[in-house]
Amino acid sequence: MSASTHSSSHPSSLVASWLNPVPWQLFGTFETPWRASPETLSSKFTGLIRSLEESMRTRICTVSTIENKSKHGERVPNHIHAALASLRPIPQLLVEETWLQGVGRMHSMTNSNLAEVVPFKSPMLEYVLKQISDQDCEWDVSNLQYFNSNVPSVPGTNHRSLQMARRWLKQVSMAAA
Repeated sequence: MSASTHSSSHPSSLVASWLNPVPWQLFGTFETPWRASPETLSSKFTGLIRSLEESMRTRICTVSTIENKSKHGERVPNHIHAALASLRPIPQLLVEETWLQGVGRMHSMTNSNLAEVVPFKSPMLEYVLKQISDQDCEWDVSNLQYFNSNVPSVPGTNHRSLQMARRWLKQVSMAAA
């Protein structure tokens, strides 16, 4: 179903309206060279984001779905569709290389379709969310509270949480300047 045929009460449309305030930068499709379980795929994606955050020294907001069906409904290997946002520009090549490294395929960087990352365009959010009402679809959002002021955040009170909050506020103020 295309984005234009979704009813406004469809779960993907409702979630998309919740996620629209985020300044999404990239859209990616991530696959593995083997048949990965949803748990393994999720772990690899979490590792990708953690590695990107460490190398870029900033937080990255994501919305992702693990799908196992094509747009026509037939079964395909598990794969991830995701949208990514950050206060800093996220280099497409860094995302692709980091994914390939995480799935052990750096030597096949050329002509690899295991990580396809492109600049984000608004209909892509609906594409990421198109199967969220399907019982076989797993989806996740991370760091949304940093990129959408409508999402409440309750900061931790331990030293690490307070230090992370201070660093984030400093990045926000520097980005606004």
